Amino acid sequence: MKIIPKTITRIEGKGLAILWTNGGESFINNSTLRKLCPCAHCAEERGELSHDKPIIAAKPNPFKVIEASAEESMRLDSVQPVGNYAISIAWGDGHSTGIYSFDYLRKLAGKD
Repeated sequence: MKIIPKTITRIEGKGLAILWTNGGESFINNSTLRKLCPCAHCAEERGELSHDKPIIAAKPNPFKVIEASAEESMRLDSVQPVGNYAISIAWGDGHSTGIYSFDYLRKLAGKD
């Protein structure tokens, strides 16, 4: 039997509490979830290059982007299901492209 979350509860300001179908419980804090976001952009920033990037000359952006505060980037705003295999997290700074598979959540929780 595949072990998947039975419930995922967002603990305000702290992280996610997960009850697994095998009866196990896990807690993953916001910092871990954000620092190990599985999206391609975050993985690339961590140096995890799983595929070659095309060489494209980037044009300088004429707009000055105001970066989010550290507090905003660590604020977990919402959690949404993605099919029957993952969740998507929206962060306070607008980042929301990471898809956290249930297998990946188990690894982050130290269950695998």
